[in-house]
Amino acid sequence: MDYKYFSKFKNNKNKYKYDTHIQQFALLTYILGGRNCYEFFRLNLSGSLPHISNVEILIRNQEMRMTDSEFRFQLIEEYLRPNKCNYVFIAEDATSSICRIDYDATLNSFIGFSAPLIGGVPQPNFFQTENFEQLELWFNEIDKAKFINLYMLKSLVLSYPRFILAAYGSNKRAKAIEILKRWLFFYHQCLVQDTHVIGFSTDADARFLRAMRLCSRFFATLPNFNIFKYQAIFHKKCQKNGLGFSWKNNKLFLCKMVFILLQNLEIDCFLKQPI
Repeated sequence: MDYKYFSKFKNNKNKYKYDTHIQQFALLTYILGGRNCYEFFRLNLSGSLPHISNVEILIRNQEMRMTDSEFRFQLIEEYLRPNKCNYVFIAEDATSSICRIDYDATLNSFIGFSAPLIGGVPQPNFFQTENFEQLELWFNEIDKAKFINLYMLKSLVLSYPRFILAAYGSNKRAKAIEILKRWLFFYHQCLVQDTHVIGFSTDADARFLRAMRLCSRFFATLPNFNIFKYQAIFHKKCQKNGLGFSWKNNKLFLCKMVFILLQNLEIDCFLKQPI
């Protein structure tokens, strides 16, 4: 490494000024390598990288900081502006995590509990209190988040990168109707940003399959919840297949199941499951 390059940095009373390229390199090192890795480089290359507190300020200023249960709908328009395509697909998945409760001083909120769902949507900054008894009650009665749900948004332009819409801790106890209401929430919030969600993708979890059956009317209906009162953004024509049923033409959005095969023998068992 050419250490003479770092000697070009301007300093004023022990404060260094870094150009845009060094700041971007510092951000990538901090994000990909983690805090300990970044500190190792910074301490061994004295003056070459900004202090870690300055990197955190850069993250906050660029709206790169993710907050538990916060959906970044306000950034969708900026994400889609370069490719001029306002049709997107949303993917959802969950991964297990280590249960741990942390305190976020910036938000004055406790992170690590399973956030309550209202209309299928997790509530951000729900666990805020200055009462020790209330905190003790949460530790005794509220489930800790054992999973992290991640939502990715992808433009239909194949070469365009993905966008992280939201992430939150979960106990994976949401019902199929709550999942369907959450999808509708995404659909309408994206419409506010002049963006059309044409479909959702997830794995073959039984609750997601039931939600897909409900929104596609695949041998399932909801008497008190009419999803098809909304205007469909496209029409799909399908003919009857060998099993003797046909899909409905009007679709609000599509659903994609990953690694699920519905063969003749499997369908009989699948359709007998209650909603």
